Amino acid sequence: MSAAVRPIDWTAADGTRLGGTIREPAGAAGRPVLCLPGLTRNGRDFETLAAALSSGDHPRTVVTMDFRGRGRSAYADPATYRPDVEAADVVAGLDSLGIETPAIVGTSRGGIVTMILAATAPARVGPVVLNDIGPVIETAGLAAIASRMNLTLGHAITTWDEAVADLKATMGLTFTTLSDEDWTAVARAMYREDADGRPVLDYDPRLFDAFATFDPAKGLPPFWPAYLALGDRPVMVIRGEASDLLSEATVAEMAAKLPHVTVLRVPHQGHAPTLTDAPTIAAVRAFLDRADAADSPSA
Repeated sequence: MSAAVRPIDWTAADGTRLGGTIREPAGAAGRPVLCLPGLTRNGRDFETLAAALSSGDHPRTVVTMDFRGRGRSAYADPATYRPDVEAADVVAGLDSLGIETPAIVGTSRGGIVTMILAATAPARVGPVVLNDIGPVIETAGLAAIASRMNLTLGHAITTWDEAVADLKATMGLTFTTLSDEDWTAVARAMYREDADGRPVLDYDPRLFDAFATFDPAKGLPPFWPAYLALGDRPVMVIRGEASDLLSEATVAEMAAKLPHVTVLRVPHQGHAPTLTDAPTIAAVRAFLDRADAADSPSA
């Protein structure tokens, strides 16, 4: 039996309306899962993973949240498009649902927000899956994100076929085994339809303001303290084998610095793995099940 899916809405401290979805299977067992998306993405990226985790022999409640300015959430003052503000928005959303300490799957920006939550609101963070993100962000990857945003914002898309072709042109070098159906799913997650049925980017273009002063030569400083705040929690680090944002050296250091780290490498994918292939979903499910077993009184 499939889980019931419904939209969720809540209000941030500054009055911004925020949204997402929740899947609530009958007989949900285990810790609920919260999915947090990347910088310009939204909860639709997690539909395949959420459907899988909320079904089967050990179904879980799965929540996806759209950060302010993305997806179902309202646009806001660009000055508030910051991970610390987004972390506070997540806490408000969990409060609205009565969920105390979920497991969190954070892709890219969502993983940064997760680490900030571990440092600032540790009681709200259970086991963590960091999807292609760590405390050291490679400057080449950041420059590539800025370039893709610039190209996408400056290129008019009028049909879904054009949207798919554009994604293949910008991402196809690192995502080499996606099918046409896969690329269409990526496009449908990243774009929404306007009143005329044309694809429109599903985020506030002013998100690009954050890159206006970014200097790839300087990059960003590492933020190991936020990562180390994950402490004794079970942590899964997922890296796309062709990622230009998360290096193998950083993954190795992440595994060395915390006691309960599982590393998963996804072949033929870059930043960030789609979390839609069967082996990756099975690995995430097994990680969450092991974390539940470790939490049980008999463990």
